Order: sequence, then structure tokens, then C-alpha cells
Amino acid sequence: MSNSETPTDRITLRVTAEPETEIFVVDSDFHRVAKGISYLNEQLPPGLYDVKFKAGSAVDHVRVALEPGSGPVDVNTPPMFIQTSAPLWRTAASHETQADNAATLSRQVHENRGDGSQLFVFARDTATDSPNPMSGLTLTTATGDTIVDLASKGQRVGYQRFPSAGYNVSINPGTYRLRVNAANGTIVEHAVVACPGWQTQVFYTVRDCVPGDSGLYPDLTDAAVFMSRLGNGFEPGSDDFRYADLAWQALASQRDVVSRRDLWEMLWGKHRNPMLGIYGGHLLTLAAKPDLATLEEVVRNLIDLVGDHPDVRALTVYLAQQNGQPVPDVRYGLPPMLRSSWEIIVRASSEAPWLVPRRSFSARISDSLWGEGPWLIWLAPAETPEPAAVTDFAAPQPAGAEPTSVDDLAAVMKGLGGPDQVRSALDAPDLTALERDLANLVYRATVSRPAMTQQAGAKTPSTPTDIPSAMVRSLGVPSSVVTETLAQLTSKLKRRTGTI
Repeated sequence: MSNSETPTDRITLRVTAEPETEIFVVDSDFHRVAKGISYLNEQLPPGLYDVKFKAGSAVDHVRVALEPGSGPVDVNTPPMFIQTSAPLWRTAASHETQADNAATLSRQVHENRGDGSQLFVFARDTATDSPNPMSGLTLTTATGDTIVDLASKGQRVGYQRFPSAGYNVSINPGTYRLRVNAANGTIVEHAVVACPGWQTQVFYTVRDCVPGDSGLYPDLTDAAVFMSRLGNGFEPGSDDFRYADLAWQALASQRDVVSRRDLWEMLWGKHRNPMLGIYGGHLLTLAAKPDLATLEEVVRNLIDLVGDHPDVRALTVYLAQQNGQPVPDVRYGLPPMLRSSWEIIVRASSEAPWLVPRRSFSARISDSLWGEGPWLIWLAPAETPEPAAVTDFAAPQPAGAEPTSVDDLAAVMKGLGGPDQVRSALDAPDLTALERDLANLVYRATVSRPAMTQQAGAKTPSTPTDIPSAMVRSLGVPSSVVTETLAQLTSKLKRRTGTI
């Protein structure tokens, strides 16, 4: 503001946008002078401004001139055509026939495999004219037993310029797995949760998306997931679905763009959308100073709506740690849906190793995670048999057995000889990538670094007792997996030194 400028010279700029839409105001010198979410009311000097709107992948601009002496200037968001896997109206790849198909199929029950919940899966092709939009797609139980071969049973209705297919299954509440079996043997999976009284809706687009396979398959990394009361089905023109889609896209890009007003209005106003609340709750954790009071209220309300949901359970773990309270006594024998939930669980496992039980399914997939985006997705080897059961409790330790310590592994590695011998041992084909990473961490912390310190004449530090916690942070796997891998690696290296 110049010396001659007074506050009364400023003009009121009011900008209104759809929920979850970011607003940026840039002056003629390309300086950002204001920002907001959904709504902005700012006093600005006269001049030319660029108002930028960002909703998911969609970006648009409006030029505004604030004239001296003028009254308030109002600007509304232009139509924002977002990219999404769901066939919503007013989106970048909106096809009317696909929207109609999804709405129709979501209100039909194609197969009864349980009671209390429904899972509706819909896949669509937006450009490539694939022969089967559900190619390779299967719905399985938590233990990997096939419930529905969606690739062969997906339903189509009416004329379609671009193919789409859907299937709605009545199932018991719980966690299930959706998997893509590619022609090259690669298996890609993620978890999906069915809640009492709700239909969970999962939407995919078809792409070349499986590593090492040029075929077209439903892209799990870009899934859109909603929830609707049983009987309501998918509503392509509903604001609830659009707002929930924008919220998960914000989570995918790690941008906290849900305003508290929007969150409460959508969750507890005339509409109720649990997935929006789950996305919004996880977005709250991204803030530099999280609003814990709001998050606690969101969690309480979500529990009332959907019961025990793994991605809501993760928020209770986050809240406990943020408030300096003990980690809740919960188990993740099965993985959650969201990657942000998994990251919360892994971080907390250094304090609460029981969160991910040893040898549970979650522990098994923890070093096979794949892809980017908001969903926890993993690769499963085709030749590995599925477990007969998934447990939420750790396997008991044999009587008299003591857990392998970092000191045990460090001693074995010292027995291998110098750096060349250690490097040769770690290149052995029977070691997994996780075992090699863990061995390198231990070697640097307990063997290599102390030796270098001794050569420099300094006092040799003792073996760090917090190395397992550091491993959890560095490797991104739960504490139980670090412990199990530590034991397996120590056993393998002992064979090389002839001490076992």
C-alpha cells in the first residue's frame, strides 16, 4: 500500500466457489495476495487481479478489475470439469450412457453373498474402446477366496459409445479385497470395506496400468470410492458424490482443501456421506497444526454412521498419539483402504507393535506396496498360496524363545569379516530386498560407523537401543515386520558364519 493509500481506498472482493475448491488471487505483479477454500472475502487495492480456481485436477482463471471507488465485487467459480473415475455429470470424461448405466446397475442386486451391506463395482473406458472394462477383476474374501469373477459377470445395459460394466453384490459387513489378475501373472490388490446399512461404490477407469503388461485393466490407483444408503444407489448428478470425489483427489495430492464449514455441512447437514467424512478426517491430519477438536468430533460421528471402519480406527490412533495418550488396543490383521491410514499405523507401531500382528496378512504385504495415490495397493506373487485364515492377533512365540536383537545381528555381521565380505553376503540371492535394506541400516549404525569413530580416536558409542524405531521410520514397515525380518536375516547370516 502506497503512502497516499488509505484503508478506505480498498475494494471488497468476494469470491464464491464449490466446496473443496481452492481460490488464489494474484495481483498484476504476480504476487499472491489472498487465498481461501470455497469462499474468500478480501479487501484489496484497486487494480487488475487474476482469480485462480483449482478443484482436483481442474484449473480455471477469472480476470477481475477493481475500480477505485467501486462497491464490492462478486466473483463466482466457472464450471469446473474435474477428472474422475466415476461417471459424474459435469466432469471431464462425462458420458451420459455410462452415468445412466452406473445409476441403473447400482440399484439392482446381481448376487447375494451375505446380508447387511452391498458392494457395487463399476469400470468404464473413456477413450480406448477396450473389449472388457472389467478385464482381470475379481472380488475376494479377506482370505483371498473368490466371491465373484467380475471380469466374466460384469453387467452392461443399453447403448454405449464407450464400454462400461458394473456389478452389485449383497455381502456381510467387513473387509474384502478387489484384485486385478493380469495376463503376465501380476496380481494387484487393494482392500475395500463394507459397512452395515451402506452400499460401498468403487469406480475404475480402464488403462495400461499393470507393470510389465501392456493390456488394459481397471486402474486401482485411480479408484473413486463412495458410500450410499442401501437402496439409494449411485447418483451421478449429486453434489455429495462430486464433493467426496474432490476430497479424495485432495488426499491423493496431499492438499488439505476441505474447509471446516464444508465438512460439517456435508457430513451432518441435509446430506450424509461417510466417505467424505473419512477423506476429510484424513485431510485434517495433513495440516501443520491439526484441528484436533474438529477431528475428534468427526471421528465420533463417523463411528455412529459406519461402526468399526479401519480407516476411522486409524484416526483414533492418530488422535491418541497427538494427545499424548496410549495407543488404542486395536489390530490390523487386514490392511486399511487408505495409504494415509497405513502410514499412521506404521508410525505408531514403533510404540505399539501389536497394531500389525506378526505374520498377519497386513504384515505379509507391507514390503510389497505399489503405486501412488490415496489407496493402499500391493502386488501379490501369483505362485504364493493364499492364507487359510487372517488373524488379528500375533502368532505366539515358542516357549523359551527370545526375540532377536539388533546386537545379535550386529555380532553376526562382524563375524562375516570386513566390508567386502559383508557386501558379498548381502548380495546373496536368498536375501529379500527388505532384508538387505535392514542389514545395511544395522551395519552402518553398529559396525561401520563405530569402527570409523574408533579409527578417529573418539569414544565408541554403544549400540543404539532405538534402532528398531529408526527402522520403522526408514523402511516404512511395521514394527512386527522389522522384528520378524531381523530374526530371519540373523538366521540366514549365521549359516554363512557356521554358527547355526
